[in-house]
Amino acid sequence: MSVILSFLICILMIIILTTRFRIPPFVSLVSAAFLFGALEGMGGDLLVSTITGGASSIFKVLGIIVFSGVIIARVLRESGNIDRIVSDLQNRIKAPHRTGGVAGYILSIPLMCGITTFVLVSPILSRLKTNEVVVKYTLFASAVGATLSYVLIYPSPVVVTVVEGLAEQMADPWQIDYLTIPLSLALLITFLTAVGLILRRKGVVKSIEHIPEPDVERWRAWLPVLMPFVLIGVGLTVPPLSFLSNINIALFGSMVVALLTVGQDVRSKALTDGTKNAGLIIFDLCGAGAFGAVIAASSFPIEAFDLVSGFLPSILLPFVLAMFIQAAQGSRVVTAAVTSSIIATTTLPSTLDPVAIVLMICGGAFMFSTVTDPFFWLITRITNEDVRTVTLRYTVPLLCAGIVTMLTGLLVQMV
Repeated sequence: MSVILSFLICILMIIILTTRFRIPPFVSLVSAAFLFGALEGMGGDLLVSTITGGASSIFKVLGIIVFSGVIIARVLRESGNIDRIVSDLQNRIKAPHRTGGVAGYILSIPLMCGITTFVLVSPILSRLKTNEVVVKYTLFASAVGATLSYVLIYPSPVVVTVVEGLAEQMADPWQIDYLTIPLSLALLITFLTAVGLILRRKGVVKSIEHIPEPDVERWRAWLPVLMPFVLIGVGLTVPPLSFLSNINIALFGSMVVALLTVGQDVRSKALTDGTKNAGLIIFDLCGAGAFGAVIAASSFPIEAFDLVSGFLPSILLPFVLAMFIQAAQGSRVVTAAVTSSIIATTTLPSTLDPVAIVLMICGGAFMFSTVTDPFFWLITRITNEDVRTVTLRYTVPLLCAGIVTMLTGLLVQMV
């Protein structure tokens, strides 16, 4: 059987298991890994070692990062500190949709998850005393803002996963942010400007009155959010403390700080609930690593490269592959893990600019975030909007962001 056909069968199985039967991603991805290996005639011992090796490689890269981010999020929620953060942003930015976009964009970085960020801030944004239409657009702005920074800014799990596959070609992964931070900010500003124009045309755009400040100390609320940036900044500028720029150390240290700034009751609940949530996320990511490892160990990368190289420039292969995988299963980190595993086995990392490859994969991860994307259905449920509306206000802006990111990757490769 053609390895391309085997891959398509496995992708179809993942879609059916996750959308029709609501099977958790870890189970569907590992099942797909076993099926792909069986279809390609891998021996049992080799198949099992490849699957466990792929899963463990993802845990090594993302285990501490994801756990720390989830615990910080739970501390902010259980302590009420997130109310202070959103209040501070709203009282300075004024326009609700801008508050939502900026809150999502900023918090998604230390929390290491766009969905977690949206779940955290959406109840607060929903309580803003303004027009209902404005509240809905504010929620969409928060979702888009969180996704922009989550997909583009190192050290988010998406970018870390891609960088790990290009470790030999990319000595300093922080160089990506010199380009992706301005790019993500430009995309955010463009989106928020477009939302503002829409609201103005509807005649409902307005700032809201000053929100009463929650009874939470400002330093206590903001410290867990700012601490990762502080530690990383110190590590990058003070050579003897360079170890602090390691994202695992920075985030774990920030998590400890977050836990120490709250009482025992909040600390215990945050650790208990956060560990459960982090475990689910980490297992899903490890499933992606298992599936990606089995694909990378097969002849798929070579056949896929040969298939498209005849009519597509090689620089577009990471984007097209990521776009296809994202549309099939919906998780952006899974897209990054599987795509980078495949690309790493080809000649592309040695012939293309590594930053361009990162941008191509990230661009593909933006594309077609619809029915297979768990974030899509979360937004649908929280906003109480229909599929068409969520597609227009969430999927389409991200699709545009993906195209712009892809074009930026092309420009980097050309320059």
